Amino acid sequence: MTSYPGSKPCWNAQKTETRFAFRINWQEAPITPPRRLTERALVLMLVALFIWLPPIVGMFSLDGTILGLPILFVYFFAGWAILIALCAILTRALRHAAQTERK
Repeated sequence: MTSYPGSKPCWNAQKTETRFAFRINWQEAPITPPRRLTERALVLMLVALFIWLPPIVGMFSLDGTILGLPILFVYFFAGWAILIALCAILTRALRHAAQTERK
């Protein structure tokens, strides 16, 4: 077993206090987002889950095209883009609410 200078075996090691690189102020109230924004985030997640369930996706598995693209591809990419845009809007609102609460 290799021994390093100043090292001690685990069973003889002294307990040391862990120090953090930041200071926590326990008197400050935690930042909580407004309830309506939290509920909107939950609904957005459930909608995102629901629109990609196989029975729902199967409804868009049609033979037609939109601008030369199959309807299923348009459904996937348009839904994806809309969800990303809604997530960005919701995230911006949550960030704004947290910043105004701190002031």
